[in-house]
Amino acid sequence: VDKFSHDVASLYEARDRDRGYIEAVDREGRQKRFSLLSVSAAVLEIPAGRKTVTLEEIGVTIAELKKRAKGSEKKIAYHVLEPETPCQPVTRFPEGSLSR
Repeated sequence: VDKFSHDVASLYEARDRDRGYIEAVDREGRQKRFSLLSVSAAVLEIPAGRKTVTLEEIGVTIAELKKRAKGSEKKIAYHVLEPETPCQPVTRFPEGSLSR
């Protein structure tokens, strides 16, 4: 991220870097201000051996990480999903928990 931010600056003239944007014509032919290129990273670590993770869980988590990354100073957000806790064997049933 730092290298990209540094390298991309060389694509712009000093005046545009100082302003933080470029002026150009958009697709509809109108003069418009465009932000300079930037990058952010959302990193989601899924622990080895984790068997249950849904696409929805990944999607929601990545979307939240992306928001956090864009708003952070370093432009990176990182999260580790909780490892699954294996089921503990039941050794004793509470009184009255089994119906006959």
